[in-house]
Amino acid sequence: IRDLVRSRGLGDVYKRQFQDTAGVFGIGEVFNGEPTYCGGYQGPLDSVLNYPMYFTLRDVFASKQSMNNIQTRIQQNTAAFSDLSVLGTFVDNHDNSRFLYSQSDQTLYKNALTYVLLSQGIPIVYYGSEQAFHGGNDPNNREVLWPTSFSTSSSLYKHIQTVNAHRKKAQVWNYSQVQRYSTTDFYAFTRGNTFVALTNKGSAGAQVHYTITYHPYADGTKLCNIFYTCLLYTSDAADDLT
Repeated sequence: IRDLVRSRGLGDVYKRQFQDTAGVFGIGEVFNGEPTYCGGYQGPLDSVLNYPMYFTLRDVFASKQSMNNIQTRIQQNTAAFSDLSVLGTFVDNHDNSRFLYSQSDQTLYKNALTYVLLSQGIPIVYYGSEQAFHGGNDPNNREVLWPTSFSTSSSLYKHIQTVNAHRKKAQVWNYSQVQRYSTTDFYAFTRGNTFVALTNKGSAGAQVHYTITYHPYADGTKLCNIFYTCLLYTSDAADDLT
């Protein structure tokens, strides 16, 4: 069937008919990192997995490449896809080795997962991420879950729970993703009143300090760090956020 569809040039027609017949929203999997290639599948299909961003997130957080790559990837995706808000955003899945297989630093992983959960798109968290599964290539990335007793006390479980609870409370999906700062080791964006600050320094890296002048907050606005409920950040009279 695949060869017939290709030889008759019916690919897009077939995908659209398949999508319409299913009668439900669908996300296709196009295992390719090029936005222009993957973008061609959105239209015939409602959406696809955001593989271009997946590879970028792995580069930025697992391999600690420049965080400016996120900015570049978003620009490329914007030009290639018709609707970024419905792309499936992920950093792990069943077809690739897990993040923690190549990078054991859970601080870096938490930053990557935070981007997945709060950035534009439909977040997809692969099972076992909350249990720090670290299997290699398929089938080693399909570990058995029940020996963990479905623990809800692990550090990663609590991190995902906290971020997801805020996502729901703030309803970030109703707001655009606006980049506020980008440099080699720091990336920040907002969605509504939610300010997201990410770094790829890792657990052994030094703290990073940047002054954000491009933000939506009025003078005196207090921002609460969702991971440390007693820690507040205040926008000053110069409209700076540090």
